Amino acid sequence: MISVASSSTEPQNQEFSAPKIPPTKPSQTACVFKSKLPEIPISNHLPLHTYCFEHLEEFADRPCLIIGSTGKTYSFAQTHLVSQKVAAGLSNLGIKKGDVVMVLLQNCAEFVFSFLGASMLGAVTTTANPFYTSAEVFKQLNSSRAKLIITQSQYVDKLRETGENFPVLGEDFKVITVDDPPEKCLHFSVISEAKVADFPTVSIDPEDPVALPFSSGTTGLPKGVILTHKSLITSVAQQVDGENPNLYLNPEDVVLCVLPLFHIYSLNSVLLCSLRAGSAVLLMQKFEIGALLELIQQHRVSVAAVVPPLVLALAKNPIVANFDLSSIRVVLSGAAPLGKELEEALRNRVPQAILGQGYGMTEAGPVLSMCLAFAKQPFPTKSGSCGTVVRNAELKVIDPETGCSLARNQPGEICIRGSQIMKGYLNDDEATATTIDAEGWLHTGDIGFVDDDDEIFIVDRVKELIKFKGFQASELEALLVSHPSIADAAVVPQKDDVAGEVPVAFVVRSTDLELTEESVKEFIAKQEPKREKKKQKWLNPSSEPSSSSPPKVRNDNPTTTSAGFDPETLERGAKALKEITTSSHAKKVFEVIKKQEETRQTELEAKAAEFKAMQAQSETERQRVIYDEQKKLAQHQAQTKSQMARYEDELARKRMQAENEYQRARNQELVKLQEDSSIRQEQARRATEEQIQAQRWQTEREKAEIERETIRVRAMAEAEGRAHEAKLAEDINRRILVDRANAEREKWVAAINTTFDHIGGGFRAILTDQNKLVVFVGGVTALAAGVYTTREGARVIWSYVDRILGQPSLIRESSRGKYPWSGLFSRSMSALARGADKGSALKNGNGFGDVILRPSLQKRIEQLAGATANTKSHQAPSRNILFYGPPGTGKTMAARELARKSGLDYALMTGGDVAPLGPQAVTKIHQLFDWSKKSRKGLLLFIDEADAFLCERNKTYMSEAQRSALNALLFRTGDQSKDIVLALATNRPGDLDSAVADRIDEALEFPLPGEQERFKLLKLYLDRYIANAGPKKSSWLQNLFRKEQQKIEIKGVTDDILREAAAKTEGFSGREIAKLMASVQAAVYGSENCVLDSSLFREVVDYKVAEHQQRRKFAADKGSV
Repeated sequence: MISVASSSTEPQNQEFSAPKIPPTKPSQTACVFKSKLPEIPISNHLPLHTYCFEHLEEFADRPCLIIGSTGKTYSFAQTHLVSQKVAAGLSNLGIKKGDVVMVLLQNCAEFVFSFLGASMLGAVTTTANPFYTSAEVFKQLNSSRAKLIITQSQYVDKLRETGENFPVLGEDFKVITVDDPPEKCLHFSVISEAKVADFPTVSIDPEDPVALPFSSGTTGLPKGVILTHKSLITSVAQQVDGENPNLYLNPEDVVLCVLPLFHIYSLNSVLLCSLRAGSAVLLMQKFEIGALLELIQQHRVSVAAVVPPLVLALAKNPIVANFDLSSIRVVLSGAAPLGKELEEALRNRVPQAILGQGYGMTEAGPVLSMCLAFAKQPFPTKSGSCGTVVRNAELKVIDPETGCSLARNQPGEICIRGSQIMKGYLNDDEATATTIDAEGWLHTGDIGFVDDDDEIFIVDRVKELIKFKGFQASELEALLVSHPSIADAAVVPQKDDVAGEVPVAFVVRSTDLELTEESVKEFIAKQEPKREKKKQKWLNPSSEPSSSSPPKVRNDNPTTTSAGFDPETLERGAKALKEITTSSHAKKVFEVIKKQEETRQTELEAKAAEFKAMQAQSETERQRVIYDEQKKLAQHQAQTKSQMARYEDELARKRMQAENEYQRARNQELVKLQEDSSIRQEQARRATEEQIQAQRWQTEREKAEIERETIRVRAMAEAEGRAHEAKLAEDINRRILVDRANAEREKWVAAINTTFDHIGGGFRAILTDQNKLVVFVGGVTALAAGVYTTREGARVIWSYVDRILGQPSLIRESSRGKYPWSGLFSRSMSALARGADKGSALKNGNGFGDVILRPSLQKRIEQLAGATANTKSHQAPSRNILFYGPPGTGKTMAARELARKSGLDYALMTGGDVAPLGPQAVTKIHQLFDWSKKSRKGLLLFIDEADAFLCERNKTYMSEAQRSALNALLFRTGDQSKDIVLALATNRPGDLDSAVADRIDEALEFPLPGEQERFKLLKLYLDRYIANAGPKKSSWLQNLFRKEQQKIEIKGVTDDILREAAAKTEGFSGREIAKLMASVQAAVYGSENCVLDSSLFREVVDYKVAEHQQRRKFAADKGSV
């Protein structure tokens, strides 16, 4: 465990705090260099994983990790989810904040999940090279005190070796393998399939350590470098954050990750920068030139992070010309210098790409400077430059001897200061104090200078300068690599008694041609003819690969030169010329010299011919190499395909499980968010409603008070006015009222007397004449009896006739007439129509006329029709049927055809007509069944939308009248009937009452038509609405007063076009297809020439398909609300 400034006294904890550095005198005024780019705000208060996934919602569904060997892709959301599960799994294994987890893996997705999961848990990841020996692995394991190692099974044997101070597997540490686990090891799924709910809440401080890479530093053995959340976030932000990032990455980029992730260069500048920018990372486990080129071409890699040996392979290998590398826009080289010749060779391979270098070291977090040509708004750069110092950091150059700050163009030791540098070395305060001074400057140990344009050039390392007449080793390395037969070179110093130090070169052959020390020296002499010969020593060229550790970083542009002059040689030459001139044999000497020169010319010509032969042999060898590389590429492609097929089958279950887990978690989160939003909206609505009601009540109360006061004041004023007026005209009004009352009284008395005189005279005449009295009494009595008898008798007779002969009001449609005599004509017309439909059905190969169903469903209905017909003829009980399915699938039409084929009458009613009847519903139901029993042939009673009144009785919104109507129907269908076949149709069969469902004998589902049925429907309605539409035969009188209709012409609408439309209209019902063809007809009538061609047909179909999808979206949105 690594704890920063911890007060714990447990022996297993390693405490790390800032080293105690003795105070030093401040240096003279320093020349401090900063980036050309403006400083930016950095969110280094966050944990590293939170910072990298800060924009997860924006990139959730974009590819994050692409596995080169299998092609499997993880999205950002999946990467985040699996990392959370790994964090939960590590917690379940006892890993907690501050514990160290070692990742001993090559590049793979599990490496990424392990690093991010450890970060989420507050643990520390120490990365190790899987090709280390057992001793090297255990040394790093003991130093870091890791409790868990995540690796592959092929490296487990290294962890089983025993030795002094070697920890024991299973006792001192646990091992998890990403493939089949050996004995005492766990599988990676133990942590990757853990429940996210098990993930503990961890408080992470920005100064907490997150990574523990091991580095030799400026000198010495490897030491643990403590990198915190703050330092790594600062380093990533310095590269990719801001409006004009130094390294511009976008979500469309695919970043090549062939460099090992256990190296801080690849972990920081490739993985973490890509996660922050939303770019995809293409993971390649190991470098193989053919596979690399194939992946670049296949995945359109746009950003490549490389090292010089890889650049050398891309620049010199002839197989590169066979691949498309046009997608690469950025090539970032690091870890070692890139010579001019090698840079130009690579530029010829990828001319469209921006080439540049970066400079850094693990202790610096790791990037110190970077080429500004990579910026979103780039700056011009110089060849050989390492760019300018990164943003939010300071850089200075000091004299290694005195420590004084140096100005521009003066070489010295590079120092860097900023929040990105390491916190210190693990358990090594002395090395930390040596590397980081009291002012916070990190001494890199690299010699370089800053030019007038703020660009940094690295010359060498303080500990590795070759002091031989000011000669720079990197210059010689660049010349050696440009030799056609040299693949790589490194120059190191060797002690010499005379010169102190001389350069010694190690070279690697790129071909099998013979390579000698003299040929290499001759090549260098031709490249640098003006340079005097220097004392050099050469080791025999080797064909073995160079060390995995690249040469130390040096610059291609040395700033110092010197020359040594020895006059002794010239003195000896002058003396020899003088002796020859004074000799008597001078002429012969010159002849001998002439012959020697001729002989030398002949030898040179022979050597030229030999060199041409060697060139021819080299060309032959080059062709052979190309063939071998192509053969290897073909083998690799076949192997890759085989691996992909094997891995896809092996990982399908895990992939589906991970996707399901992610979708489930996402759905739960969405549901929770929706519920919270609904609660907040409801609370806000209630508060607003209460406020509105309170304001409204207050306004109404104030308004009522004002109105009441107004009425009171007005009434008082009117009363006072009337009282005053009455007082003034009291006598006059009294007299007028008395006179008016007397006049009215006299008028009404006279009218009443006159009326009663006439009535009395009439009664006296009748009473005095006996005949008139009898006639009057009898007439009045007869008139009253006749009116009452006629009215009531007509009402009784009509209700009886209508009840006996009429059709119930609930019937919407029936094959029987409303009255017995009214059905004669309709049955005759129906017989003629059935004959015509039968001919059409036989012609179409369909026994159901216009009803087109799936063959299995049609066969089942035909069987039911035959069974129903035979049941009626044998006087057996009828069977009740339920039709259910989506709207518009032909349930009503199928019911009519079922009645027709079984020889029954049919009647259609809808369940929605029952509820408005209220208390009369029970009576109407009984009348309906009484009427149905009177059919001599038997009757099929079809109730459409049956769930409208046959729904479950225990629902609260069901009225008493509906419940009574349902009970009446259940009473009439309690026993099996021989006269009535009850057919119910509904879109929601689950809403039917259980007693109704119990009375159903057959239940048929009417699904949406399949593709073949849709094709038949399109063809049917094409004939009905298009082909047979237009003018019909009519009389000459009708043609005289009506404009002749234009017939529709069909061009290019073939069966293939209809099948294409049938495929597009998936999810359409039969009714929607009919409406689609009606829309086609309307579009044809809307055109100028009344022609239906394939383009117009496709246009209408596409429009209706889009309209159908929009309706489904509306329905889904309504359902979610």
